[in-house]
Amino acid sequence: MFLGINFVNAKEGCNSFYKVNLGIEGKGIVREKYSDKEYTKDSTINIKCTDKFLFEVKPEEGYKLDGVYINGNHITPDEKKVYGLYDAVANSKIKVTFIKKEEAKENEFLFSSYEDNISLYIADLKEELGKNDLLKVVLREITILFDKEFVLNSKDNITIVASEVYKDDLGYKQQKAAKNALYYNFEVFNGEKIVNDLKGTITIKIPYSKSAKAYVYKVDKNGKLTLIENSYDKEHLSFKVKDSGIYAISSEKLYEMEYLRGILNADNQKKLAIIGLGFAVCIFFLLLLIKRRK
Repeated sequence: MFLGINFVNAKEGCNSFYKVNLGIEGKGIVREKYSDKEYTKDSTINIKCTDKFLFEVKPEEGYKLDGVYINGNHITPDEKKVYGLYDAVANSKIKVTFIKKEEAKENEFLFSSYEDNISLYIADLKEELGKNDLLKVVLREITILFDKEFVLNSKDNITIVASEVYKDDLGYKQQKAAKNALYYNFEVFNGEKIVNDLKGTITIKIPYSKSAKAYVYKVDKNGKLTLIENSYDKEHLSFKVKDSGIYAISSEKLYEMEYLRGILNADNQKKLAIIGLGFAVCIFFLLLLIKRRK
């Protein structure tokens, strides 16, 4: 990780020095770029007014760089940028903070729309997102959180769709799957092609204020239900998804009836008809055999 602070005095021919008061919190190393001097605790550094001062920052194992402060101003660290403080004649203060990785807060890159869909060009995010950062998309009242793995595995142009779905807009089998449920549609497109196998971790948060426990199901086109774990924080119901599709939220535990529902769907009715026909043929030949023996 590299951060550069460039001090340049505006006056030519200056032979004096000024002080940089370096403060370090947490466990990590601040190393001067050219002299290889290292600092692990608060230090005072004398800088010749015509010299440049560059340094690298390296957290110790288990720690993460939290931020850099120059004269009280917070600067977000970036591995590819060089930050500069110019015309620094007076003494200056630099503070570098490290925190444990488990204490590190996730940064959220927010995109929102009052519509039920949004198109994003995410090429820049592939470089800007840190390991623990999230892409946050808010479509009306629905929030979707995408991790960096999803961003890295997506094409630059994506469209995200999330909305509540009226029951009448669903297929017959889907309508019968959960009669009293709330249905939501979630889809991701690369161009015009829908993405069914989504890489990474994707979390959907939907406003939910009912006191009853909620159950979330993925509902396929044949009405098959797949139970999905969820969490509830008294305001939002949260659950993770792996593909585009229809999701149902119900206060009833529906998956116990899935087997019976599966038997009664059209596909299995055909299978049962074939089995029944085969059974009837067996009975016919059995009766014929018994009659001949008589």
